[in-house]
Amino acid sequence: MLTVPSLHDVMTKNVYSVLKDTSIGDAKQILNEKKISRVLVVSDRKPVGIITEKDITRSYFRKFDKFLKDVTAEEIMSQNVA
Repeated sequence: MLTVPSLHDVMTKNVYSVLKDTSIGDAKQILNEKKISRVLVVSDRKPVGIITEKDITRSYFRKFDKFLKDVTAEEIMSQNVA
């Protein structure tokens, strides 16, 4: 007979959290140091959300896209290619 593990058996025991006003850079540093892929976001000691590596990556590329629209080819091009 197949036994289904209980939630207690499979849940994460050490949950890391950040405050809602923590910078994305600081949250990413926690993910890297703890070798985890998500961190709980809290406010007044209550969970209000979660940040994942994917959330951080999406945020980075949204900001980077805005940067790319303001930078010209001339500013980043390699010179003397002839």
